[in-house]
Amino acid sequence: MSFAADPPPNNHGTLTHLFRAPEDLVYPIPENFSLEETVLVEPLSVAIHGARVAGITPGHTVLVQALGTIGLFCAATATAFGAKQVIISDINQTKLDFARDYLGCPIFLPNISSSHPEEEASRMKEYIESQRRCRYSSVVYGSGILVAKSGPGGVVVPNWTRFNRVQSNGDRLDKTAWRYAPGDYGMVLALLNSGRVNNVPL
Repeated sequence: MSFAADPPPNNHGTLTHLFRAPEDLVYPIPENFSLEETVLVEPLSVAIHGARVAGITPGHTVLVQALGTIGLFCAATATAFGAKQVIISDINQTKLDFARDYLGCPIFLPNISSSHPEEEASRMKEYIESQRRCRYSSVVYGSGILVAKSGPGGVVVPNWTRFNRVQSNGDRLDKTAWRYAPGDYGMVLALLNSGRVNNVPL
C-alpha cells in the first residue's frame, strides 16, 4: 500500500504546492473549513477507522492510551460513536490536562517508574466503571491489554510494528487498525459537519 504523505523518493508526496489526483478519489472539503481543520481530517480518519474496527457502539466503556493527535481523536470518536464512558491515559500530565479540557473525560496518569504492567492495570481497573466492556484502546500493549482482558479485546491505532498480528485469547481478540479504509473520510466530514466531533482545539 502506498500513501501520498510518504516522503520521496518512493512517492511524490503531498508536501508540494500542487498535487494532482483523480476527481473520483478525493472528497470535496466544505468551504467553511480552514486549512488547519482540513489538515486534521486525515488523522481523524485514522481514529474513525480504529473505532469501526473495534466495533464501538453505545454503552461501551473505552480506554484510550497515548494522547497524540490520533489518540485524542480516538477518544473524541469513541464519544461520537456513543461510548458511555471514555477514560484517557498518558504519561505526560500536560497532554492529560489538555485532553480533559478538550473532551471532559476522566484522566489516568500511569506510574512510569513501574516495570510491572500488571500493577498499572490494577490501578486502571479501579478507575474504570466497567472494565468488562472496555472495548478498545489506541495503544493496547502492556497495561492496556491487561485492563481490557475481561472484555472483547483491543485495537492498536494505527498499526504498531511490534504488534503486527492478531492475538486471540479465549473470548477476546486483539487486532490492529491500518490507517483508514473506504468510507472513513466520508464519515469524518459527516461528524465534523454535524458538530459531533470538534477538531478546532487541535
